[in-house]
Amino acid sequence: MSASAATTLLFLGSSVTWGYTEVEGFGVGTVTDLNGCTETEGGCKKVGGLPAIFKAFTKEAGLDYDISFEVIPGSSLTQHYDTKRPIIDRAWDKVVMNGQTTLDFDAPGNPMRLTKDVGLLGAMWQAHNPKTEIYLLSTWSRADLAYKTPASVWYGTPIYQMAKQIQAGYEYAAAANPTVKSQVVPVGLAWNRAMEDGIATSNPYEPISPGKVDLWRSGLPPEKNNHYHASRFGSYLEALVLFGSITGVDPRSLGPHEQAAETLDITPAQAHDLQEVAAEQVQLSKVAEQAAKAAAVTANASR
Repeated sequence: MSASAATTLLFLGSSVTWGYTEVEGFGVGTVTDLNGCTETEGGCKKVGGLPAIFKAFTKEAGLDYDISFEVIPGSSLTQHYDTKRPIIDRAWDKVVMNGQTTLDFDAPGNPMRLTKDVGLLGAMWQAHNPKTEIYLLSTWSRADLAYKTPASVWYGTPIYQMAKQIQAGYEYAAAANPTVKSQVVPVGLAWNRAMEDGIATSNPYEPISPGKVDLWRSGLPPEKNNHYHASRFGSYLEALVLFGSITGVDPRSLGPHEQAAETLDITPAQAHDLQEVAAEQVQLSKVAEQAAKAAAVTANASR
């Protein structure tokens, strides 16, 4: 009897998809970069990053995943379809993708471009494999836009607001494309939960209280826009939420002495706390999604 084939998974997106730059060196060579290398400051680099952290989790859980990624810094999903279709237009079991951090750089908070792209890419992949599962990675609030950018639509709003609006945008895109089998992965909401629970700081521009972590990549060269990308803590939480959402395995099962956390210099106590946050958010979002589907079925039946 032949062994079952590995589950193929594609990560598609931007710098927040690979973990620029604090975790990009993690697990180089354990996942496949379909571009060959990733364009970033300092040239075209071999990276592992977030996809490699996810890969490490699956290995620890005894799962067999063959993971590829295709990322373009600062890109929209349209850009991948227009310029990278020859290398992504194939059959996949699962796909994780995210658009721009503001949904649309030209119209922040507006989900219409994302909605169109989800339909376009979803149809492309499901033409190869009708069972392809597509996961929409809903990103976090950018501290730079909430605290330091007066022109931002989120300037002066509570730090939690942007993540909630981004989540709503992804939920809109999923609902507007019912033929695409998709699920929203609540990474931004998990960041909110970590802040609300006192595990992470809510303002990286202020001194961080003892015992808290900074989810944003703060003050590390060569990045010019600090408090935008994820730190190793933010990327670890991002990977945990993706792991729980995609595999259905409770992130807490990895345990506080999990190997990727140790490599990333995350203490067992910090790993435990972040795993708890991820597990709680994945479960809450699953319950909310089921309730929304039940409400939609009821509404349609009553027409």
